[in-house]
Amino acid sequence: MNEKIVICEREETFVSLLARQLKMVLRPKEIEVLAFDDVEKMFSDKENVRGSVIVIGESSLPAFRTQELIESAALVIYLSEEKGGNGVFKYQSVTSLASQIMEEILKSDMDFLSTQGCIHNERAAEIIGLYSPAREVVQCLLGLTLGQLLAEDKKVLYLNFEPYSGMEYLLKKEFSHDLTDLLFFIKNNEERFLWRLRSMVEKVGDLDYIPPVFSYPDLEEAEPSSVVRLVERIANETDYETVILDLADNRGIFSLLRCCDKIYCPYQNNALAQAKMDQFEKMLGFLNEEQIKRCTKPVKLPDISDYPPDLMLYRNNRIADLIRREMMS
Repeated sequence: MNEKIVICEREETFVSLLARQLKMVLRPKEIEVLAFDDVEKMFSDKENVRGSVIVIGESSLPAFRTQELIESAALVIYLSEEKGGNGVFKYQSVTSLASQIMEEILKSDMDFLSTQGCIHNERAAEIIGLYSPAREVVQCLLGLTLGQLLAEDKKVLYLNFEPYSGMEYLLKKEFSHDLTDLLFFIKNNEERFLWRLRSMVEKVGDLDYIPPVFSYPDLEEAEPSSVVRLVERIANETDYETVILDLADNRGIFSLLRCCDKIYCPYQNNALAQAKMDQFEKMLGFLNEEQIKRCTKPVKLPDISDYPPDLMLYRNNRIADLIRREMMS
């Protein structure tokens, strides 16, 4: 079959933007994305339709062409002008729209995405862990700021494993999927895992992230080996150069720490935090976790009681200065 996604909608600018977004998600050259603002132009070459995934505006498709389209295309996804309509709601951001289109393809029984999308890197992505036995709320701020600074020059993915990340509230948006969906795919649908990953990626500035879990018990039920496999596949089979793991005391925490090339251990300058850090270091020695111990660098945090609610401003504060001085020099 043809490896094509064909978009057809009357609004030329809309079609162009959606096609560009899908190309960013798909990336491999083997899958072609075509865009048309006229249905007859699309049908002028039957190879545009035969065996392809067709994304088409409901109002753009004449009734007499409907049966022909259904019989020729591998999958038809309608762009609906009403919420709850027969298809994907058209009037939303192109990022969300592209994600939902990918979702519809993934839900189908097609082999369209089964063999594409894997990149076997000669060099795996660097994995940076953030973990502290004296975890502070500001650790999330540290991770997001580090990610945005690194993303100025690299392709970076941020994964948050906190029980309560608060990112929906910080970003003022709802997520339809989260990290547990990726863990499900690792276990049950491995050949389409990377497409699921790409369809779920969100952005803060230039930094990519996967929405963190909403229901933490779901993450706790995941086998540590599945979580490690998730991280390893992202590091080895995508084009990310750096993966940041913002870790809490998750089940299997040591398995994840062993995956890391660097581990930053942030803590506040007080007696209790220092005592917890000392105990953690002694425990690593007792458990013969020399690799983790060797990769770990304590990072003493400044006293920060106020920081901007806008995540895009994180690159210009005292945390950013600390990161440049202690973690990027």
